[in-house]
Amino acid sequence: MADFSPDARLAACGLLVLASVTSAAEAPTGWTDVETAHFTVKTDLSSEAARHAAVLAENSRAALLAAAWPRFKLVNDRLALVVFSDRRDFQHYFGDVVQAQAVFGSGGPAIYLFGEPDRWEKSVVRSEAYTSVLMQALARYLTALFYQSQPTWFSTGLAEFLSTVHVSQDGKTASIGHRNYGAYDNYRTYRSATVADALAWGSTLQPTDEATLLSLGGLSWLMVAWMYNTHRAEFVRFQALLGTSLDPKKAWETVFPTLNLGDLDQELYRFSEPFLLATVVIPEADYSIEQARPMTWDEVQATRTAAALAGEQAPAAVGGPGSKTETPRN
Repeated sequence: MADFSPDARLAACGLLVLASVTSAAEAPTGWTDVETAHFTVKTDLSSEAARHAAVLAENSRAALLAAAWPRFKLVNDRLALVVFSDRRDFQHYFGDVVQAQAVFGSGGPAIYLFGEPDRWEKSVVRSEAYTSVLMQALARYLTALFYQSQPTWFSTGLAEFLSTVHVSQDGKTASIGHRNYGAYDNYRTYRSATVADALAWGSTLQPTDEATLLSLGGLSWLMVAWMYNTHRAEFVRFQALLGTSLDPKKAWETVFPTLNLGDLDQELYRFSEPFLLATVVIPEADYSIEQARPMTWDEVQATRTAAALAGEQAPAAVGGPGSKTETPRN
């Protein structure tokens, strides 16, 4: 069986080199375009880091699908992944609160990140666990594809929950169900939000202050973790109902018709380990790089224009309010 580890894939892709000839009338931009089966990576990182980012994105996508949606099949889905080498460049468009940005604008879905690919996997909050900002951003993208309607608490909580999906060293398996310590700390530190608040978030409740957002984000993760660990059948049914465009409030009441929200607040506060961990096999797939080439100045400008528009839209913040993690800064 082939070795599908990220390093092995990068080594195999090493034979594919960037075109070295540029137009005599145009100086090199320093930006690279790398394409795989499901991603178009645009970055001003090195060509090697660009290829690494593309392969890591493919491997992470496959791991998430295997761990969370093994029965779903996506056809012809494609995602832009824009990576700024300098954090300040990213902050120019998205501010200094978020670690990544997932957007779903008229130009198609896109994820914006910054820094070397290894940084995305090193958001360590505790020595025994970590969260991946790339996994979290990809989860935002995938949930938008799978669920016709999803409340804010669920999209936030599920992204936080899936951010801890861990891919094995050989890239062949992934584990799901790890505790998100950053979200848990937010829940325990900022105790202002209740389950009733979470269910109203995005509809009748539109908070803007950071403390409330952190409290709601931590609570949303805990609600998803609670369903996954203690009410697995209801968790599956709730997701199925969201996929039918049923109003999220009605979906919740259908799955938990007699649940008192005040009692759930108390139960969630007492909820603790052990968390249920599951290991899944990542199906073999083609992670080869289909194209890698230098970008033109016009393409770089178009990419920056799209980033500016995405920064104005800012529909789905990843790694910001609701996920205050200790991430190395470049």
